[in-house]
Amino acid sequence: MEIAVIGAGPAGLACARSLLDAGHGVTVFEKSRGPGGRTSSRRAEGLRFDHGCPILEDGGAASSFREAGAEVAPFAEGAVPVPAMSSGARALASGLELRTGVEVAAVGGAPGGLELSAGGEPLGVFDRVAVTAPAPQAARLLADVAPALADRADTARFSPCWAVMAAWEQERLPGDVDLVRDPFDKAELAWAVRESAKPGRDPGERWTLQAGPLWSEEWLEAEPIEVERNLLGALGVALQAGGALPPPDFLAAHRWRYARVTQALDEEFLVDAMVGIGASGDWCGGSGGVERALAGGNALAAALLAGYA
Repeated sequence: MEIAVIGAGPAGLACARSLLDAGHGVTVFEKSRGPGGRTSSRRAEGLRFDHGCPILEDGGAASSFREAGAEVAPFAEGAVPVPAMSSGARALASGLELRTGVEVAAVGGAPGGLELSAGGEPLGVFDRVAVTAPAPQAARLLADVAPALADRADTARFSPCWAVMAAWEQERLPGDVDLVRDPFDKAELAWAVRESAKPGRDPGERWTLQAGPLWSEEWLEAEPIEVERNLLGALGVALQAGGALPPPDFLAAHRWRYARVTQALDEEFLVDAMVGIGASGDWCGGSGGVERALAGGNALAAALLAGYA
């Protein structure tokens, strides 16, 4: 069979790997510039930041990345791929036909299968399609060919997350803290990680800051400069810097609209075997997270193959 996987986050990559290992042709479509989803890293001006998932807190995800060939090292109370969080996703993507910078806009019925299109242009006809995008996007892609699945996906809920990446040319900011964690949903600063403290990272004073879900929701449409100002102020307080931090030499903000699953589906995956389409992600099977996404992707692959058999 020829199978399309939409999304190259952990769920999509796990699904694609399982399908490829089973001997099928697999094409993965990803709207971003590279694989990883929330486990991706960002490079800018020669600097690298793990601006999505800061740490793998579950052992299952770390084991999956190791099995795919990635180096994973302990950090804090979890682990991180080396030399960047995206290294885990890139190991899973090895050997896959990955088409980046392609945002699939529609999935429709076609003679002999399902046709994908982007910007009104056809991307090909496939025997099966796996959708591993966040639930709101998955619902839109499922709507025409599997409306019942679309309705079910539409019940999942997410909270957003603002992330700020900052770097200083000076050797080190004041304070001995390398990681700040506040699990309170109303927290302004939920995560702050000194990137150079992670194993195998480049030297240099770089911090990735992430706001809590309720704060991010409240400030969702704010200008990036306002978000940057607030989170840098919160970092100064956390480091007990005795005043405002020096102006960073690099500063950027990124808004994750679908960062944290707040209401997940009970099902590990959704599938319509007659149509040949299914969906999964960290929004399926209970509490979200990288491990949940990987497990859901593997389960979806098995369901699509079982329907074929």
